[in-house]
Amino acid sequence: MKLKFIIFGVLLSIAYSYTFANDLPVITHNGKSYVSYNVLIEKYKLSSRYDEISGRLILFKNNRISVFIVSGQAAIIDGLISRADNPVCIANGDILIPLDMATDLSNSFEDKKSIPPKEEPKLPPNEKITPTARDKIDFIVIDPGHGGKDPGAVSKTGVREKDIALSISKLIVAELNKNLADTEIILTRKTDLFIELDKRSNIANSKLKKNKNGIFVSIHLNASLSDKISGTETYYLSQNPSSDEARNTAALENNVVKLETNSGKGSYQDIDYIEARMMTTQIQKESELLADLIQKSLIKGLKDFKNRGVKKADFAVLRGTLMPAVLIEVGYITNVSDLSKLTKKNYQESAAKAISNGIVQFINNYDKSLK
Repeated sequence: MKLKFIIFGVLLSIAYSYTFANDLPVITHNGKSYVSYNVLIEKYKLSSRYDEISGRLILFKNNRISVFIVSGQAAIIDGLISRADNPVCIANGDILIPLDMATDLSNSFEDKKSIPPKEEPKLPPNEKITPTARDKIDFIVIDPGHGGKDPGAVSKTGVREKDIALSISKLIVAELNKNLADTEIILTRKTDLFIELDKRSNIANSKLKKNKNGIFVSIHLNASLSDKISGTETYYLSQNPSSDEARNTAALENNVVKLETNSGKGSYQDIDYIEARMMTTQIQKESELLADLIQKSLIKGLKDFKNRGVKKADFAVLRGTLMPAVLIEVGYITNVSDLSKLTKKNYQESAAKAISNGIVQFINNYDKSLK
């Protein structure tokens, strides 16, 4: 749905006070500096689309695409993350973009030449983390998969993925709180609650702001038509799955959109696809490193679980996250051996500790690279 706002300077001058910065008219709203979305549209002759369901505003021209989230303090501008001290907001019928975000967008669109699509980065062996946004990890979001009317995969004996995912996630939070006292740890759900996929990523994105970065970790159990397949694996987002099996795993987890109230609106097929394509340039490398450290820690902590490795696939829950993000399939609920272990408290604790250790290792490496 395209926004059709007609804004006249005379009318706006009644509602706002104006100054200028970087040749952009600056609106002062609630003591903060903003630039009108309409000004940016007119100045750079941009096309736009606004999705009311997700609150995402897309501005695009040629191969340049920028995505803003209303009420969010982080945006994707030409494949890079821009963060602000104040959120994108709607006031007096106008969408207001924080000045620092608007400046980043202005710098991006000043060059009118078309930019070719960016390829996914290839990670050399043992490469150190080099964050593109120079901000310490300030928070961690742990996302227990499924919940409420979405049970996830269900074993022949009636064990539900959503219950084990929540149990392990709570244990991960307890471990992280012990090891990272100065870091905010957030659960997307604390009870048997159904949360739509884009809302899970929005919970994480809402914590992003200048000088504050985060990590998103989604906890799941896998399933297969064959009860012989077993083991643990960790995924990061990619439009190019590692294998047909990885593609099928993502398809299985993405089926939850059928249960969502707004799943027919097209946001996953359109807006999230654009975001996923762009974010690979900045976030994918860090997500792969996070996945690698967690997977190594899991195999070390769960020695009798098969190591299925680090893989990549197009998981809807990871598409909208503007930070390093992974999805962990702790084990197979359809495998008798995996399931018998994962229903036991001591194995859940071991899995939680291993995942926590992998996250802590990532953060330690990440923070060292900032010094």
